[in-house]
Order: sequence, then C-alpha cells, then structure tokens
Amino acid sequence: MAPDGEVAPAARNLGQRSLLWRPPLAGLWLRPWYDRLATWGVARLHLPMSRAWAAADAETGAAAEALAAAEAAWLDGFFAPVPPPNDVLTHLDATRRRCAARWMWRRLRHPAAAVSGPPADFAIAGPVEAEAAHAARRDGLRAAYPPAQATVEIGHPLTASDRTRRWLRFSAADGGTAWARLDRPHAPPRGTLIGLHGICIEEDFWPPVPDYTAQALASGWQVLRPEAPWHGRRRRAGTYGGEPLIGGGPKAFLDFFALAVPELAVWTRWARTHGPVAWSGFSLGALTAQLAAEAASHWSAELRPDGLLLVATAGHLAQAALDGSLGRMLGLRRRLTAAGWTETELARWAPLLDPAGPCPLPAERIQVVLGSRDELLPFAQGAALVRRWDLPPAQVTVRRQGHFSVSLGLLAQPQPLIALLLGLPREPSA
Repeated sequence: MAPDGEVAPAARNLGQRSLLWRPPLAGLWLRPWYDRLATWGVARLHLPMSRAWAAADAETGAAAEALAAAEAAWLDGFFAPVPPPNDVLTHLDATRRRCAARWMWRRLRHPAAAVSGPPADFAIAGPVEAEAAHAARRDGLRAAYPPAQATVEIGHPLTASDRTRRWLRFSAADGGTAWARLDRPHAPPRGTLIGLHGICIEEDFWPPVPDYTAQALASGWQVLRPEAPWHGRRRRAGTYGGEPLIGGGPKAFLDFFALAVPELAVWTRWARTHGPVAWSGFSLGALTAQLAAEAASHWSAELRPDGLLLVATAGHLAQAALDGSLGRMLGLRRRLTAAGWTETELARWAPLLDPAGPCPLPAERIQVVLGSRDELLPFAQGAALVRRWDLPPAQVTVRRQGHFSVSLGLLAQPQPLIALLLGLPREPSA
C-alpha cells in the first residue's frame, strides 16, 4: 500500500501497459470527440445489430451450443463439491470466455440492422401499468427498498500471478440467480470495493478490457463486480444485455432498481467480514449506487457503505434520459409521450428513481467524477446532485471529458478512487 496521498506504484502501472493509456496518446483520444463517436456507434450500430442478434437468439447454432456446453462445464467445475486443480479451472474459464466472446460477436452477422433495424424492442409500459406494479412502494424508501436477505455461495478460487478470482452467487428475488465476480489480492485485503457497471456491459462475456476498479485491486483492495439484472447470465431470453431498460421506459427502471438496490445489501453483508466496504458505479451503476446509498440509511449499519464513488451520474434520471444524447438519438421523448408519459407522470415516480434526501454519508467519504462535456447523462444533471448533497470541491472532480472518456480516463488518473480508499477507516481484515 502506498503512503497516504500517493497512488500505489502497481496502480500507476496499470494505466501504462499500453501506449493508448499513456500521454500523449491518452490525451488525444480520451476527449469529447471520442464520446460523440462512441455514442453514435452505440445508437446506430451496436444496439440495432444487438437487437437483430437477440431476435435470432432462439435459433440453434454452433456458437450458442458451444457456449451452453462451456458454461455447463464451467459451473460443474467452479461449484463442484471438491475443487478441481487450478489448471483445470483455468482451462474451463478460458474456454467459456472464448465461446462467450464468439457468441457475442455474432452481432456482426447482422450488418443490415445497422441501416434500418430498430435499436431495441420498444415495449414501453404506461403509467397505469407502473401504478399497478409499484404504487405501494411510493410510501417511502424504507418500504420501497428493503434489504434483500440471501445466502451467498462462493465458487472455487482461480489463482493467477497477481490475484485470486472467484464467482459468487445467491438466489435473487425474481427467481433467477444474482452473480458477482470477485478479484482478491494474494495478501489479506484492506477492504472491498463493490463496482457496479453501466448499461449493456457484460464483462464475463466479452474479451477483457481495462477498468478503473483494477486500481483498487492494485492498491490492496478486493473488488466485487456484481452482474446487474438483465445482463450477462441474467439476460432475458430474446433480449440483449440491458435491452429491457432501453426499450421499457420508466416502469422498466422501477423494476430494475427494485431488484438491484436491495441486492447490494446482500453483497455488502458478505463483504463486511473483510473490512470497510465502498460502493462505486459508472453511469447506470452510479445511479444504482446513489439510490441505494440513500435507501441504506434505513438499513442496519453493517449493510451501509463506508464510502461512495460515483462516475458520470445524474441527479434526475428521467430528465437526464430525455435530454441526453442517446435518448435523443433513440427518440425517447416521442416514445414516452406515445405511451402516455407526461412530465407530471414522470415526476410522480422521481422518489423511487432519484435520491432526494440529504447527503447519505459524511461528505469526506464521497467522491464524484463528472465530465464537463458529458452529453449522454448531461453534466448539469450530475452537478445538480453535487449541489443537492452540498459536497465540497475537494470531493468533486470535473474533467473536460465526456460520458465514456471520463470513466476510461480513471485508469491512468485514478486519484479520486485512491483518495476515497485512503480516506476510509482502517478496519482489520478477516
């Protein structure tokens, strides 16, 4: 662990493994032009091809069959009564990842969708459906987001040179299984960083990419990465990861948070035995973490986070989605109006979607990172949350970047994350 105020050398080196992450190249592409290009690519290429890929999901093909076989063997190995040798687990995981990536890349077999295909299967439920499903939850956060209770099952460890990796799971409230991947340093961890991903992110199904939470691992913390509902192994048949949120409107977000927020209590209770627990989230993950932090004020102490890192977030979800660049490209305002959603109706559900109370943690235990050129979740919306919580300047980092580049830039410039971890209580690890 580096001295207070310094970044661990291993953490600094993570951002130096590729020329893309080193000055001057990082400063050239981690800029707003990259975000505009990335947003266009997501809206006009990735989502339409993903929709066509998901529509063909029911078709049996060699890639799907190979993944099913690899996933079954992976489950049998990592959750076997007796742990297999490490080289066997390594082979099982490599095979599963290879098959998953090959299956995911089948999106490229649908190039025509990028020209004329829809970006999602839009099935926006109206206010009446939202009322029927969630009206009782508007009585307050205590009733809206009670902490989930479940027993966490831990898979066998996969040992590498710099970490031990496990997968954890428990029975989710929707009848499925909640999953998380745990990376742990070989030395006893200083604590746990729970990292919540953005929409459409499915880390266990694509080739590995750099991620800012690796800085925590390099600084001696274990990193727990829960899989959000409707993503990865929790993907709904016939949809791509995250599609129910993109195509489902406000009720879909109400359904999503009703699952994702209480589940954080289960992961936090498990992680608490290893010292302090910090929550981190990017985009959708940040929206989940900030809402859960407010809900956790009604939970018992061991379920609450000790620290919070929010990256590219927004204070008002509905307004940010309507005003944001991706929402405009998807014609979200027109689609919501057609489904019966007015500004008044949207405002009625804000208490279940946006943190509205005072700052849920001591300000010195919160870090917020915003891109001043963020157009997807507009910067003004993130700034509104900062003002609502009355966070001092030392707890807020604003970089001249956009939605994606401000997150990617944390890999080489992780000071907000390191500052958060250094400021947490030094409880003994189990």
